[in-house]
Amino acid sequence: MEIFLCFLAISHIFLAWKVQKKINQTNFLNPSQKNLNSILNWTIPFIWGLIVKSMIKPSAFQVMTKKNRKGKIGKHTDNWDQLTGSGLGGHHENEN
Repeated sequence: MEIFLCFLAISHIFLAWKVQKKINQTNFLNPSQKNLNSILNWTIPFIWGLIVKSMIKPSAFQVMTKKNRKGKIGKHTDNWDQLTGSGLGGHHENEN
């Protein structure tokens, strides 16, 4: 039983340390929220750490560079071609 409790304590300390690191690094929380999350992280074993770790994620925004745009050239994001019935934005090849 003592071995199990030691393993549980060590695993809680490891998880709480990783979550604490994530709390300190995030820009999504203000200082008072960081303090509250830190207290809850260390006092509520495992549960709060898993909740915080799943909620604090880096944003999915991506910087649009020339390299990123090159892959998107030729891919139409609107339905203009489908509405006009051609792939040339409404100008049919037979029109003069």
